[in-house]
Amino acid sequence: MIQKSIKLLLVLGTMTLLLSGCTPQSQRVFTKTSLASFPSQHPVQVLMAKLSNVPTAEDRNPIRAAEASMSWELSNGKTVQVSSISDVVAANLWGNISVVALKVPDVTPIPIDYFLYMEKQKNLWTVKAVLAGNIEKALEKTELQPYSNLIDTEMTVKDLGRFEEFYSDKTVITLANLPATDTDLPSGKKLELHDSELPTYDVHRVQSQKSKKSMVILPSTSNENPVLPVTLFSQGNEQGLYYRLGSRWICVEGNVSKLNLIRISKDLQSHVFNVLGSGYYIAK
Repeated sequence: MIQKSIKLLLVLGTMTLLLSGCTPQSQRVFTKTSLASFPSQHPVQVLMAKLSNVPTAEDRNPIRAAEASMSWELSNGKTVQVSSISDVVAANLWGNISVVALKVPDVTPIPIDYFLYMEKQKNLWTVKAVLAGNIEKALEKTELQPYSNLIDTEMTVKDLGRFEEFYSDKTVITLANLPATDTDLPSGKKLELHDSELPTYDVHRVQSQKSKKSMVILPSTSNENPVLPVTLFSQGNEQGLYYRLGSRWICVEGNVSKLNLIRISKDLQSHVFNVLGSGYYIAK
């Protein structure tokens, strides 16, 4: 008897959502996956994800707002929402900006995470953008040790900043470039690190002679190894650090140990260009 096998590939989808003008009952469909014919042991995948406005009682907390905002229609005919704290993979918070990673319940055999990029306005949290990614380790690996099984993806959210996510089914690390106007950042231990231990090592900038607003990034010719003031903090099971770079905050946070957080910060140098955006140059 000839056996047939069908492998369903999930496509990484990214879409920025503008939520103004929605009623509390309104829903926005932002990702849709076509349903293929399945073998006898049916995998369960996301057919459609919906975003709804949430009640005021829920949207004063970013995690509760994220949980209440999202629902998913699955290929088994069910509609699900996150109902267990175990499905909250990570929740990063920097002042008025939050990134909450949710695992869609009941999806098999390849799990899928949704990253919700959120902003607090007038003490209420709203979703500004969503990134969906499947946990397929074979798709991509990073060079971050000891987390070489992480998938790497980037996200730019208007008025929030630039983000790079490194994630697996158990680990999420966020590298973020945030506006300096967001000063309500977590308090923590103040320390000084050599710039060689930070993601922005060998990133240099000088003012352009043609325009005061233009920045040209050049390699450093100095042999000095300066130190930078860094804040190291904890939020639940998340460890994070942040420091100023020009007019921006560079933040690294994840559900990893403090030791590994500092350890991987240096390895993030090869990725920082994506987060800093155009106008920066990584010196080699």
